[in-house]
Amino acid sequence: MSKFIRTLKSHPAVIPVVFFTGLGASMAAFQILRACNVYSDVSFRRGSNPHPWLNVKPNENLKYYKAVDYGKLSQGDRPKY
Repeated sequence: MSKFIRTLKSHPAVIPVVFFTGLGASMAAFQILRACNVYSDVSFRRGSNPHPWLNVKPNENLKYYKAVDYGKLSQGDRPKY
């Protein structure tokens, strides 16, 4: 680790590359962990919950940003699937 830090000190132009590469890798790891825990279409135990997407409620939000708030629409305005 000390050799890595000495290399960064001797080549300061590499510091932003290392920083943004680490930031991108940590964001990718966070998204993978979030997908494993939040999304209903991910199931690691097929025996206990074979169809997890059937347990999603109509007003449950599983997205970062939703364009239409289906919880505030009347029953007639909602799309029927």
